[in-house]
Amino acid sequence: TGASYGVVGEGEVVLLKILNKIFAVENHQFDKLFPNSGQYLYWELGELKRVLSNSLIENLDLIPFPAWDLLNVREFISKHPEKSIYCLTSRGCPFKCIYCSTFMAWGRGVRNRSAGDVLNEIDWTYKHFGIKHINFVDDNMIMDRERINNILQCIIDRDYNGFSWSASAFAIKTLKEDTVDLMVKSKMTRITLPIEVGTPEMQKKVKKDLDLKKAEEVYKWFDRYEIPIRITVMIG
Repeated sequence: TGASYGVVGEGEVVLLKILNKIFAVENHQFDKLFPNSGQYLYWELGELKRVLSNSLIENLDLIPFPAWDLLNVREFISKHPEKSIYCLTSRGCPFKCIYCSTFMAWGRGVRNRSAGDVLNEIDWTYKHFGIKHINFVDDNMIMDRERINNILQCIIDRDYNGFSWSASAFAIKTLKEDTVDLMVKSKMTRITLPIEVGTPEMQKKVKKDLDLKKAEEVYKWFDRYEIPIRITVMIG
């Protein structure tokens, strides 16, 4: 492509380290927080070189909030019926479904932002930009039930005026009814349930191994509260 550098995996730390290197910027505080350089590729005298190092950021709370203030957020949300932006509260998924590429960027485990950091971001976007809806786009933000229940209870307690939220997906395996109850009380507006395939045989083949009876039960939990439900299904 003619690119001089290529970042492998998570990009925030690696990109900044590359820029610091190119422009000879010394940032000792940053280097102390993130001692590993991460993985990247670069050209040297016509030969492609690769720097190998762990590029995963273990403490996600160290990453600043997205710089929405550098964008025209108000114009963006004015065209969105829900006045919505996106939020990522965790990275990674421990499951090994054969169709998923999540692990290539985030690794095999799950790294969570703390409940306090997530709530501070919600506060910030609500107060600075009037955001009334957040869509959580984690692969699976409910692996740590204590954390997600804490986040949802705090949203309830803070009683944001007109605030609601939705989620791209949850792992049905780890979902409990008490969490669903908190989701409803914290004004969830819709849910996407990743079922993918509809027979036990195909569940095993794609290594999702979802109990379809549990999936039906979870569907009924949300349907009972009249929460709009989307289901992801792979065909072919």
